[in-house]
Amino acid sequence: MKKVMISAVVILFGTGAAFATNYKSTKAIFTGYRLVNSGGELQCEPDKNCTDVDTGAICTWSSDNATPLHRLESPSMCVQTLYEINP
Repeated sequence: MKKVMISAVVILFGTGAAFATNYKSTKAIFTGYRLVNSGGELQCEPDKNCTDVDTGAICTWSSDNATPLHRLESPSMCVQTLYEINP
């Protein structure tokens, strides 16, 4: 009986480990855009990949590392703040 219990526990741990290694993050990745005034018209220009998951670090424009990047809503509207992708 003891051998059967040990075998069952080993199988359960193995099954749990298999599911744990197949876990995939559901982190959404978006292109970050910055709002630019181009000849009197506002346009959203793409820069780099960011996420909408709050990682604590706002995704910023790669040229100045200060201008926050946003998610594209329409060609002239990028509002939702995005965050840096953590490895």
